[in-house]
Amino acid sequence: MIEENKLQNNEQNIPLRFMSDEEKNNYDIVLDAVKKRGIALYYASDELQNNINIVEAAILQDQNAWSYVGQSLKQNREFILKMVQQEANTLYFACEEFKNDKEIVMAAINFEPYSLIYASIGLRNNRTIVTNAYKKRTSAIQFAHPSLLADKDFIKPFVLETPYVLSFAKEGLRSNREFVREILSKAGRALEYVDNDFKKDKELVLLAVANFRWAFEYASDDLKDNKDFVMELLDHSGQTIRYASNRLRSDIALAEKALQNYPWALEYIDESIKDKLTPTTKPNIKKYPSPSFENKIISPQDIAKKLSFIKQNKPLVFTNGCFDIIHRGHVTYLAQARELGKSMIVALNTDESVRRQGKGDDRPINSLENRLAVIASLESVDYVTYFDNDTPLDLILQIMPDILVKGGDWTTDKIVGSPEVIANGGKVHSIPFLFQTSTTKLVNQIRLK
Repeated sequence: MIEENKLQNNEQNIPLRFMSDEEKNNYDIVLDAVKKRGIALYYASDELQNNINIVEAAILQDQNAWSYVGQSLKQNREFILKMVQQEANTLYFACEEFKNDKEIVMAAINFEPYSLIYASIGLRNNRTIVTNAYKKRTSAIQFAHPSLLADKDFIKPFVLETPYVLSFAKEGLRSNREFVREILSKAGRALEYVDNDFKKDKELVLLAVANFRWAFEYASDDLKDNKDFVMELLDHSGQTIRYASNRLRSDIALAEKALQNYPWALEYIDESIKDKLTPTTKPNIKKYPSPSFENKIISPQDIAKKLSFIKQNKPLVFTNGCFDIIHRGHVTYLAQARELGKSMIVALNTDESVRRQGKGDDRPINSLENRLAVIASLESVDYVTYFDNDTPLDLILQIMPDILVKGGDWTTDKIVGSPEVIANGGKVHSIPFLFQTSTTKLVNQIRLK
């Protein structure tokens, strides 16, 4: 809301304030004023504060103009239905009747999924409404009615599809061992969001690591310092050593077990023991160090603490995709995107996220770990990370790149994160494809042979 004193502080920028009553009731004068400063609507006549064209122009220029919209317009269903499809906070200012109107709420969510927070209690408890908000933006599910977020049958498919949704579930579900066990057996990534007691549970942690090799990062410190348990986990993932305690990363037996399953584990083994490893391991270590491009790979959890480092060379370019089987179209596109700035970060869909795109039961062909390595090896790429959701919006909002890029099959207005990046002063590009190649076509050609 805009207070009177704020208006007075900005009065020099609102000439309408000093005009005559006749001018404040002049359609053309007022329309010109609100297009320049939306809150100039405050000084318009009562009649023009209820004029659809003037009010629409004022709100689109500055959402704070809602404070000065005439009551008759706020109760005009046709007007509200139109505005929820253009301005994100419309539902907040609408009367209670419209917050309980399914058509209006659905239209608002289609434009801005977070509008769910302004819907009536009844519609926030409506499964169809909430599901639609989730599909538009995963994190919008947090605004569902608490009873839905406590409903095991309702929340389960969303958690399996996007594990971090579990963070929005009610505490009772996150502390329900039977429910958590079922989730972790299919979506190990969810270990981050379960009750802390379960992060100490060997059976549950083992389940999580078995289907998501990075899950051990979220286990308790006690388990990360349990040698027998870490040794058992190394059978499932050599990457386990990465998240083991400092003490265990200095353990020769664990180090050699990790290297057998995951040669790149060398990066996480304590320097003090590298010369003490068995002869069969030592030659490989000395002759074949880990490739430096692996340093480009940054987990989503590390983005926040490395953000200043990532953004040191601006403008920063952001793009995303599956990048399953890399072809000429991919590398050309990435090189062109990189030329738009001074550094570039690429975000990859996790395996679960790729599968949800309906490309085929056997997609992705290459696992996330392998796709990350291939993309990181490209000269055009400075950093690479990944996301579990259907879209990278949360990553984009966290990183807030200077330049957002997608391929030519996306128009700039449809690119996820486009409004936010532009509002922050950034640019959005849709790069036309130079080569008509695709992973799906390649896979189909291989199958035919």
